[in-house]
Amino acid sequence: MDSHILTKQHKTYRFFHDLDTIVFLITDPDQLPRIVVAYRITKQGIQYELVSGVEATYHMTSEIQGEADFSKFIIEDDDEPL
Repeated sequence: MDSHILTKQHKTYRFFHDLDTIVFLITDPDQLPRIVVAYRITKQGIQYELVSGVEATYHMTSEIQGEADFSKFIIEDDDEPL
């Protein structure tokens, strides 16, 4: 995906996730898909409004990835003693 650039009040912002694309939170153990529905520019930088089901949350670029990362999952075998 190509990033988009916005210049506002002499500052340049680069958007790494397009609107209406599916992304995943790096810290989400369930790796639920979320849709990018809006951008918000704050003093800290760009925040993405993400929607999963009926819940909307805001996240910084560093918290978002384009693909699910299932390598963080721990698979437990019920037959094995802990």
